[in-house]
Amino acid sequence: MIENNQATGVIYEKDAVEHTVKAHHEVLLSGGAFGSPKVLMLSVIGPAAHLQSHGIEVIVHAPDVGGNLQDHLDVAFDYEVNTTDVIGIGMAALPKSIRQWRKDGMLCYIRNKSDTIYHPIGTCRMGSDDKSVVDLEPNVRGVSRLRVIDAFIMPTLISANTNAPTIMIAEKLADLIKANHGHVEPEIT
Repeated sequence: MIENNQATGVIYEKDAVEHTVKAHHEVLLSGGAFGSPKVLMLSVIGPAAHLQSHGIEVIVHAPDVGGNLQDHLDVAFDYEVNTTDVIGIGMAALPKSIRQWRKDGMLCYIRNKSDTIYHPIGTCRMGSDDKSVVDLEPNVRGVSRLRVIDAFIMPTLISANTNAPTIMIAEKLADLIKANHGHVEPEIT
């Protein structure tokens, strides 16, 4: 729910019954790289022309919502080797092999046979620029009391598994929320 450009709660449907949950402080959205942009767009935040083409009113024009999708690619090759010195011959012949792969349609093979490693990121990109979906604390631009949190706020794909950075993002947000709402850590005795 957004009232006067402020997130006030969540409306959801379960068993064909609509329910409303009011937020005391803020709303946190963590629906994944595909779910969160969808929720934002259905909540009238997103690329204006796209939303309007579906009859959705636009409260916040955020052109990058749902864009910038990046993921790790996986593709397996089966091939025969006609030498016992695979490394020596293979590396020396690499430029020629790449030209041959292109000639034989290897790029087409990669496009048709590749798969995801399930590390999608970037669809609610964080940044300091005006086009980023969330700012550096990750507040949704143009709507107060609404944050998105998960791997999908990463602006660029790292070259490793996204699990550890995602945990770090969650920990950082937890610290920000506690600091903003005056949370005091309980003493453990």
